[in-house]
Amino acid sequence: MAENKFEMKFRCPLEFVVEPEDVEKDSYEVPASDFAKHADEINKLIRESFEYDGTEKYGLAAYLNDDNLAEKIVSIIPSVENVDGALHSALNVVLREELTDSEKERLRKNLIEQLEDGWGWEFNEDSVTVGGEEVFIAFLCAKDGERLRVVDSAGAINQTMGGLS
Repeated sequence: MAENKFEMKFRCPLEFVVEPEDVEKDSYEVPASDFAKHADEINKLIRESFEYDGTEKYGLAAYLNDDNLAEKIVSIIPSVENVDGALHSALNVVLREELTDSEKERLRKNLIEQLEDGWGWEFNEDSVTVGGEEVFIAFLCAKDGERLRVVDSAGAINQTMGGLS
């Protein structure tokens, strides 16, 4: 039986801090535009971070602390996207049914917590090699929750036995 699903997307800026090889030098912030050509490489690192703990199909949805939202959400997969030449985070949400405005706000707050204290904190805790540089990647919505915004409202997708149609 085909099941209707819905999608929505949240987005916030990213921060890139390079750790120099010379330990005597301080780390320094680099514009997100400097890493725009490395989106695929960073997305691979993000996907791998979920494969290690077995949540690759569900992403951040595996950590929802709101049972009512958890019933409506299939997956929340973080990624990076090139927006006007600079990388931004994208949190792609697949839903069983559309969310009300109040549920969207609860989800937004839950995602901010995950990016500040949960998965996002762990992802930012260790540097990763991107484009040959050791870099820390931070989801800036954790610094200012108002930066995490819905950019795509729930749109229906029809799932068939063969996949998405």
